[in-house]
Amino acid sequence: MSEPDEPPPPAPLETFQGERTIRFEAVPGFPPGTLLDLAFDGSLTAAVILNGAGTALWLEDGSGWRRLFTTDDQAPIATGPTAVCFSPGGELFVGGANAYFWRIGRDGTTLARDRFNVVGIGQEVGDWPVKQCRTASNRVFASLANDIGSDGALLMRPADFSRPSDWERPPLPFRPATREYPTVVDVAVYGLRARFVSNSFTEVVAGITYGASRPTLTAHTITGQYQYGSWVSDWLERDRPQTVLPYGPPRAFAGTEDTGEAVLFLREDSNRWRILIPPPPGYADPFGYDGMAILNAPEAQGVVRTIGVDSEGHLWLGGSAMQTMRSTTPLK
Repeated sequence: MSEPDEPPPPAPLETFQGERTIRFEAVPGFPPGTLLDLAFDGSLTAAVILNGAGTALWLEDGSGWRRLFTTDDQAPIATGPTAVCFSPGGELFVGGANAYFWRIGRDGTTLARDRFNVVGIGQEVGDWPVKQCRTASNRVFASLANDIGSDGALLMRPADFSRPSDWERPPLPFRPATREYPTVVDVAVYGLRARFVSNSFTEVVAGITYGASRPTLTAHTITGQYQYGSWVSDWLERDRPQTVLPYGPPRAFAGTEDTGEAVLFLREDSNRWRILIPPPPGYADPFGYDGMAILNAPEAQGVVRTIGVDSEGHLWLGGSAMQTMRSTTPLK
């Protein structure tokens, strides 16, 4: 007797092109002001909010929002918080203006306040503010950019601050898709994603700009590979067609493969924004840009400056002249 025929493999899912509409509602009790960054870790939510002349770090642990500290951005040396993330051990890492950073305990206690120290001539990080911070594979990463987007840095160090260690500033030569050799320029670093893969292998994706002045800035999205204590090969340009990524480098990454990832693109000169989110159910959901949907959020009025995805997969939006909002349904 002949063997029965094997069933044909399932047809691959289509990729999605277009807009996906999601409804949003205001987050009740959220502190007033312009939301600059968000971070989630189980029962804790941290937020950096600009209100008046200063920025403040707020924490919500289930008992209501409380302000941890405020600094005056109009002082001779602005030291306000600008970005926040959680370390693998659960404490908060807070990046700020003028290359300052803080470590905050889960109870809101300030554990340390310092400036980035980077060893080596030409490795200084100036007075740049932190744009995003992320932790992966027991390392903390921070992106920095100057005001006009012509210079900045990517910094990293072990997330275990109980052991002395300097911050490292890896070089960012990247290989554009149309060139054989890497381009070496000063770059400003914005949106940042760090994802542990396996075998001490971490993928880092960043949005960058470079140029002599704002009108001449060139934008790219680059990806690098960190493994066994060193960077592997060159940083690669990973830009997609303009129909997919119409507004330059990512300004913020949020979420995970499990909760659903979102990517914010903001064009500063026109205050226009686009957010890429997973496609609707039934379509391919790659952990990248192809096939992701463009968010249509009718309730989101104002200029979106940051995004976040909580542990349940709800997308948060916040920014200028708008309330902080949360999607009524998860992304996935």
